[in-house]
Amino acid sequence: MNILNPTKVKILNKILRISLMLVCLSLASCSVLPSGPEKLGLDSPDFKPSSVDSWVLPNGLKVLYSFNDEVPLVSGALYVPGGALFEDSKLVGLASATGSQMRGGGTTTISPDRLDLMLDNIGASIETGFGDEFGTFTFSSLGEDFEKVFSLFADVIRRPGFDEKRFSLWKQLTANGIIRRKDSPETMASMAFADLIYGEGSPYSRSISSSTLRNITRSAMKGFYRDFVGPSDSILVLTGSVSKASVREQVDKQFSQWPQQRRRSIEFPKVEHTPNPGVYVLERNFPQAVVLVGHRGPKRHSADRFPMHIFNRIFGHGGMESLLFNEIRSRRGLAYSVYGGFSPGPASGEFQVYAATRVEQALEAVKGIVELAKKQKIEAPSPEVVDGAINSTSRNFVFKFSSPAAIATREALLEMLKFPVGYNETFVEKVKQVTPEQVFEVAQKRLQEEYVIVLVGKIDPDKVQAELKDFGPVHKFKFDEKPIIPTYEK
Repeated sequence: MNILNPTKVKILNKILRISLMLVCLSLASCSVLPSGPEKLGLDSPDFKPSSVDSWVLPNGLKVLYSFNDEVPLVSGALYVPGGALFEDSKLVGLASATGSQMRGGGTTTISPDRLDLMLDNIGASIETGFGDEFGTFTFSSLGEDFEKVFSLFADVIRRPGFDEKRFSLWKQLTANGIIRRKDSPETMASMAFADLIYGEGSPYSRSISSSTLRNITRSAMKGFYRDFVGPSDSILVLTGSVSKASVREQVDKQFSQWPQQRRRSIEFPKVEHTPNPGVYVLERNFPQAVVLVGHRGPKRHSADRFPMHIFNRIFGHGGMESLLFNEIRSRRGLAYSVYGGFSPGPASGEFQVYAATRVEQALEAVKGIVELAKKQKIEAPSPEVVDGAINSTSRNFVFKFSSPAAIATREALLEMLKFPVGYNETFVEKVKQVTPEQVFEVAQKRLQEEYVIVLVGKIDPDKVQAELKDFGPVHKFKFDEKPIIPTYEK
């Protein structure tokens, strides 16, 4: 028989006492667990984001720099105003093509294959692309390769080659992507919703098609590049393990002589379409239904943006604590996924709720979403709910500044999107000033009485007509490579 020596017995007794103590503490804590995050009693952090170094070149290019030597890497991003919203209606997709081929097509001195090989050999990357409002061109590399990669990056930005073979391949892949839209209920629903909200053919809803793809040429890409890619009003962000002196030297070397281009003015298109509320059904043999419910919404820089932020947090952007999640998913079991709220835009935004659900539950999900939205117009949120949303919003704000790169990038994006100076510094303070009355006012003012409702899935339109007739006219629509929605007078 094995007998433990006295020392081992003392050690085992100590371990046992500690274990029992931890169990008791755990049980005690379980008896006083808060019912929700608003009960945690955590104060919002007193946080002020750190500043970054900045300077402006004579040609108008603004530079933001932040040193970070935690890892021996360096990264950068150039943001230029202009994007898909400024395309000609006959050349929809031109911004996407130009952005892709600025990198994919090599430069005037380096072939695409050689550029790929050069970057691959040193584990570096360069990416380029345009969104709706601005272009984003990025690079990353080891700090020791900064000069080499930054030189290649500047070559891609200033002297894109738009290689014919790479462009032809891009057109083939894009054509295949257009065909595959019919395989995605989310894509078809979102395209239909955009057409219904903003109007078919609006810069805010249109998508590349086979006909506009055929119109895109190397000449058109070069024209778009000349119109929008230049130093004026552009912002270059650089962060990593390279000294400020080295960064300034390389920026001056690569971009100080970058000439101004004749650029088109950045004036956002107006939204003149009046949506027709109702229910729009696309019958497709999908085992799951996609539901979109909403209407047009506010511009980006509205005066009530902070109360709107808290409304969104409470209603549908707050994850498992949101009303949509708790009511539609958890309590009633009507959706696998559900979220939504206001999304302000440059000229007009939208209010949209998305839900993915079983086909047989889709109509009940619609009823539940509309009922919950309308309830926000007649019942003000409690002070406890608003305080909880304010607390979680304030605390989550800190994570937007998790690294020097995140800080510099956010500063650039806020400036690119014309947010007011000092927005970061006053965000938490402004959020803390939001009252339940202001959140209620957002709901009463911004939520409309009638909705555009899009359903995609194996849903019987006759059943939709019977169950959702109170939500407006019910229409069937088709989808080829884009939505084909019937027109009617309101």
